[in-house]
Amino acid sequence: MSNKSTTYWTRAFLAGLLLVTGLQSARAETYTYTGNDFQSASSPYTMNDFVSGFFTVTTALADNLSLQSITPATYSFTDGVQTFTSAAPPPNVTFKVATDGSGNIDAWDIALQSGVNIVSTATSEDFGTSGGGLGDNFFDAGTWQASTGGGGGSTVPEPGYAAFIAIGLGTIAVVRRRFA
Repeated sequence: MSNKSTTYWTRAFLAGLLLVTGLQSARAETYTYTGNDFQSASSPYTMNDFVSGFFTVTTALADNLSLQSITPATYSFTDGVQTFTSAAPPPNVTFKVATDGSGNIDAWDIALQSGVNIVSTATSEDFGTSGGGLGDNFFDAGTWQASTGGGGGSTVPEPGYAAFIAIGLGTIAVVRRRFA
C-alpha cells in the first residue's frame, strides 16, 4: 500500500473518531420536576396531588441563563388529574427557565394551557385546574433533577455504539492495508 493510501485511511479513521466524539458530547438532557403536595384542593383534586413531569432538550441548558424561553424536544407534565405531553400538545405552551452557574434550573415559568402551571418567581406556585377544580401549592417550590439521555429518549448514539463505529473504521483500514 502506498503512503498516499495509508495517509487517506489514517485521516478517514481520525475523522470518524472526531465525528463519534462530537456525537457523544451532543447528548440530550432531561430535566425532571417533582412538586410538593397541594396545600389547598377542590374536586377533582386532593391534598395528595402535586405537579410533576419532565422536559428534554437536545443539549444541556447553559450556565447562568436568565429567565428565557426554550423549546423542549419532548415533555410530559401532570397535576395528578390531567397530563399534558408534547405528543398531543395543548394550544398554549410556555417554557421559560433560568439556571445557576452550574447549569441547574433555579427559576422557571412553565404553563401548559390553563391546566398545569409551575412557577418559581415571586410566589413559587404549582397549580392545576380542571373542570372547575383547583389544586394549589404556594411558596413551596418543588425540585429539579437533570439526567443525560432520559425521559424522552436520546436521538444521539450511545457510547457503545460510537465505539463500535470507531472499531469498524479501524478494522476497515487494517484489512484494506493488508490486502493492498
